[in-house]
Amino acid sequence: MLKLAESHIMSMTPYVPGHIGGELGGFWAELASNENCLGPSQAAMEAIKKSVGFAHLYPNNKRAEVIKKICQHLSEFSITPDHVALGNGTTEIIVNLVRGLVSKKEAIMSGWPTFIMYQQAAIAQGVNEVKVDVLKDMSFDLEAMLKRIHQKNEIPIKVLFLANPNNPTGNYINEKDLDDFIAKLPSDLVLIMDEAYSEYVVAKDYPNALKYIHTRPRTIVLRTMSKIYALAGMRLGFAVGDKNIIDILCRVRDPFNVNVAVQFATIASLEDPDHVKRSIEHNLLHKPKLVQELSDLGFSVHDGVTNFILAKRAPHMPQINEIHQALMQKNIAVRPMASFGLPEYIRISVGTEHELKKLFLGMKEIINAPQTV
Repeated sequence: MLKLAESHIMSMTPYVPGHIGGELGGFWAELASNENCLGPSQAAMEAIKKSVGFAHLYPNNKRAEVIKKICQHLSEFSITPDHVALGNGTTEIIVNLVRGLVSKKEAIMSGWPTFIMYQQAAIAQGVNEVKVDVLKDMSFDLEAMLKRIHQKNEIPIKVLFLANPNNPTGNYINEKDLDDFIAKLPSDLVLIMDEAYSEYVVAKDYPNALKYIHTRPRTIVLRTMSKIYALAGMRLGFAVGDKNIIDILCRVRDPFNVNVAVQFATIASLEDPDHVKRSIEHNLLHKPKLVQELSDLGFSVHDGVTNFILAKRAPHMPQINEIHQALMQKNIAVRPMASFGLPEYIRISVGTEHELKKLFLGMKEIINAPQTV
């Protein structure tokens, strides 16, 4: 009898997203998945309503317009349509990059912990994966990466995924360090810079990786409408960079991978910079409060530059899974980090003022409750 699936498929653990409490009814503090708590811009919501009138048509007509709008949005980098590929979120693009570029005799590389979809894509395609542990400060170990990349008599690294800023640590690679690192990479290595959270970063030494796409062949930058643009439920990501890689992505993608509603919403969102500004301001106002409240409770908080934080439990606290479950009972969704190799940590998104007050109250009740022996 023919086997049902290859062993690498059966070895996969299905991706488990952060819990979405609102599906269960009632008010939930949705702090598990790094969404923009302000929701989509009003312009985007109006555009989505207009899109319904085109729901009977295959989503082709607006696709070129979306790409044109992205090029206008990134005009300072001289982006043209043949530099851009669209995806059903960046998750689809990540899978298709591995699918289209990496053979069974090659490997992908990433830091660890990082966005878990790099690992999932490698396993799904049955290709090798090399993970380089982050340093004690949770920054990428760029020297160790270079050492392995240049190591002879090993499986060659074909694709390097660098999330900048990184999820779940919130760390970023500054411009000088990234310049120095990229200068030492082999020219035939494909560099994927995943900038899902870039719009939240206000640090002056944060590099925009789009500057590399005209000077370093085989470079791709990933951006998403899911985070600061608050369209996570609509699904649109885009890749910008090397025209040859963009061509491959367009060859292997599903033909109608981006729905008409998100095409309308993306155009409207990119025309509404005020919503982005409000989202950044909200993050800058409320994230310090989140850090302070958790620190006061005894957590060791790793701040980072994104719209989320990592919090490590103190020895006197309940275990992370107990904290997580107790919060769930209070309609508060956060993300335990065991699947990222960080069993003592939880990741918490910056929510609305109401959501954060609910979190702070719930945390105080759980941490200060008498511990059973």
